[in-house]
Amino acid sequence: MRKIVATGIALLFLVGWSGGTAETRGAHALAADAGSETPPGDLQRDRRLLAKVDLVEKDRPLRDLLPALGNRLGIRLKVSRTLADDKLTVLVKQHPARDLMQHLAEQVEGEWRPSGSGYLLARSEAGRLRQERLRAEEWKAVAGWMKRLDRLQETPGEQLNARRQEVERVLAVGTVTGPRKLALEEERDLLRDHFRHSRAVPVAVDLFRSLSPGQLSQLRREGYLRLSSTHGSIPPSFFTRAVAALPGHASGERKPKPVHVDTTFELEERAIDRERLNSPRVLRLSVNLTSMWETVPGGYSSSSLNWAARVPSPSLGPEGDRKGESPILDRPLELTFAPLVPVPEVERYGAAVVLLREVPAGWVRLSEVLSRLHAATGLPFVADSYTRARVERKQLMGRKSPRELLNELSEPLGYTWTADGAVVRLWSRYAAQDREGEAPEPALRAYRRRVEGEPLARLDALATLANTLTDRQCRNVADLWGWYFEGLGAIPPWNGEGIYGVRHHLRLWSTLSRAQRQAALAGVLPMEGMTPPQRRALGVATAAPGSDITLQDHLRIPTPERLAPLSAGFQLKSEDLLAQALTDENGCFTTAFHKADSPLNLFNLTRFGGGSLKVTGPAAPVNGFRFSYFLSGAPDNGFVRSVQVHLLPRWSP
Repeated sequence: MRKIVATGIALLFLVGWSGGTAETRGAHALAADAGSETPPGDLQRDRRLLAKVDLVEKDRPLRDLLPALGNRLGIRLKVSRTLADDKLTVLVKQHPARDLMQHLAEQVEGEWRPSGSGYLLARSEAGRLRQERLRAEEWKAVAGWMKRLDRLQETPGEQLNARRQEVERVLAVGTVTGPRKLALEEERDLLRDHFRHSRAVPVAVDLFRSLSPGQLSQLRREGYLRLSSTHGSIPPSFFTRAVAALPGHASGERKPKPVHVDTTFELEERAIDRERLNSPRVLRLSVNLTSMWETVPGGYSSSSLNWAARVPSPSLGPEGDRKGESPILDRPLELTFAPLVPVPEVERYGAAVVLLREVPAGWVRLSEVLSRLHAATGLPFVADSYTRARVERKQLMGRKSPRELLNELSEPLGYTWTADGAVVRLWSRYAAQDREGEAPEPALRAYRRRVEGEPLARLDALATLANTLTDRQCRNVADLWGWYFEGLGAIPPWNGEGIYGVRHHLRLWSTLSRAQRQAALAGVLPMEGMTPPQRRALGVATAAPGSDITLQDHLRIPTPERLAPLSAGFQLKSEDLLAQALTDENGCFTTAFHKADSPLNLFNLTRFGGGSLKVTGPAAPVNGFRFSYFLSGAPDNGFVRSVQVHLLPRWSP
């Protein structure tokens, strides 16, 4: 590495770059390109900002970064709440303070306002309006996609199928590019959505199109909307159509009887590339349409459509890439990085198979890449630096110029980079999603402080975290748990989707007082006596989507609106469990839970799993919590549904 840096410096000297230190020559080169524009505004009249500063901050939210800069300048710098959690990487040496502050404001679409003897960085009016417009367009794209699917019903199926085959053929040839290719890819996805279930998808689309403004508002506010024929929120006409689209399974000669239709719309932010959970995110509308049939007295079968509308992915960043012409951007170099952090072995840690998500091997922080580029070239950097901003190490291998490297790492992250002034800047084209999906640092710090302790204390900490975060933030934390809590050894709650999947239940627990929690642990806590927000949280948690909902549950669970006049209750039970890692004949891992005082029934697991399973490593202790919900008049002593949350102890390598 030293040899490469020395060679780069020698080459710069030969082409006539002189003056300043080796670390600042990159900045001088870019400045020579752009000239010396004077930034406008109040900053221009403040002589304290004539100073030049060194600042090395990586992955820092503005709430921490600006005080650090202010300390160097002797000026109090603050940030508004709307920008406080925007994370940046800033790597500059002897950079004019006024210019740097202007760069920071432009990076987050903000503006500096006088505040006492210092300054406040706040969202500019243009930035605020742009954020609102982008979010409105995002929702418009969801509704527009459903409308386009609705229009497809006017075209005969044979014609649509022929068109789908033609679009697939043209794209497979690979001769179309640019806007034409994007349009064909969008049409392909639209047709694929239609043919996912040619009878049921139109029913789901029509049901969505029939939602009232209030229902649509609830969907956007709470992230899901549940409709039920049993509880009167699905019109009879849609019941008939759903039954016809999702026929029941006959049992012998007896014709099954349709008894229930249930639909859940879930609005969530998902990674564009499901194989790379740190890829840019888009809004998706998932629809679960279920019909249930009574096959024999007391017995039921069901048919379901699980489907998600594919909303187009807009590019939300600054227009165009201004790459600059500085020679240093085109000089090859080779970066080196510390050895990979080893991923814990399942054989050694038993049920800690979940830790494979903690530190995904081969990923490097974008801030670390820029830091090494800064050290090797002297180029100054200001970059968006959200938690998802990591790149695969294999992309960084070999000799590449900074220009090549920046181009290669920007594409998978959905970034744009510019070099049109005295600094290289990297922007997320999906900053609107990144900004709203990034978990606030104070909430993360609070959880880090409370990750140790008794089981209930750890559940309380997780509940507080879920209640502090929005749905978008919960999804982001669930997908990137190991990166948010890297090195902490905190294992995410063991369920299908981490904290996101149980957020509604954790939020209910977080709203309860100490006395109410004790009552829920001792028996059933009745809804009577709860505050209106607590009642609402109980209704949302009772009807929340989840893979735990059984056929019987569908018939009993009321929608949140129907819970108000009923008498409901909540109970929490804790138990000590053991989690055992298992492998099948293909080497795939699974985990089974059993009570600590009873052995694992491997026979039943093998029987119902359809293959042989082998115990792998020792079992790990688990604190199990069962959230149970009750409703007056329901069978089984009022029991409606239960949701399990499993917490593994903190892991130490």
